[in-house]
Amino acid sequence: YYNPLYKVWWGMKERCHNKSHKAFHRYGGRGITICKEWLDDYKTFEKWALDAGYEKGLTIERIDNDKGYSPDNCRMATRKEQSRNMRRNRRVARISESGEMIAEYKTIIEAAEDTGCNQVSIGKVCMGKERSTHGMFWKYLD
Repeated sequence: YYNPLYKVWWGMKERCHNKSHKAFHRYGGRGITICKEWLDDYKTFEKWALDAGYEKGLTIERIDNDKGYSPDNCRMATRKEQSRNMRRNRRVARISESGEMIAEYKTIIEAAEDTGCNQVSIGKVCMGKERSTHGMFWKYLD
């Protein structure tokens, strides 16, 4: 049980099958499943994870967040990489003062990295709480 990869596998099972788990509503509660070969056999999951480049510190990420855990929908990723693929992420656009689009970003994180603006400040501009940040104007696209 102290094997970090075993903890990744166990956590995946808990999120999808344990109704008492704090995150069950975001996984099993909304229909996220685990393929039979992984659900029933840690060693099969372990072999896939090692072949997929697992090393300590990485965790499992679903490529399509509306689909379940399976070899064709998962990869190993850092927490930072995973943060770019969350359902709550919203696309944002950098716009001119007159409202014309200058650039489009999949996430506020990407916008902040590209422009040097603070993520929180970009969000505040998108929500109308601030007019601009670093002289830049922003809006949510979805």
